[in-house]
Amino acid sequence: MASVYGEDVSVFYGGTLGLDPTGGLISGERLVLEDCAKRLMTQPGTLKDPSYGYDLLSKVGARVSAVGMARISAHIKEQLKLDQRVFDVPVVTITDGGGGQWTVSIGITLASGDFDLVLGVSNLTMTILRTGRRS
Repeated sequence: MASVYGEDVSVFYGGTLGLDPTGGLISGERLVLEDCAKRLMTQPGTLKDPSYGYDLLSKVGARVSAVGMARISAHIKEQLKLDQRVFDVPVVTITDGGGGQWTVSIGITLASGDFDLVLGVSNLTMTILRTGRRS
């Protein structure tokens, strides 16, 4: 039985970008969190909804000031709040690990509670490093 959030095939099989080869379905909070990650790696205008997507990958590797990082965090919050299943995005923290690697930690509030989504981002790909309930 599908959850209220729906169900779909995982595109972050084992946390790494790629379809689940078994075709297994994900649902619940995991589905919403993966959908949030997909939003952040989709170029605006590539889907039918022109408001869908924020190309976070294109931001990594460039020199970004503290003000620029704050803008990127604000854009992430705005983009994720466009998903009707996301009630709030109270926290976005971006850590530049050097070498074109960012760690993006996002707090997301769904109807079922508060969750963390931690992403590893480069200019080529995105990995889900961790998901789970906020403590």
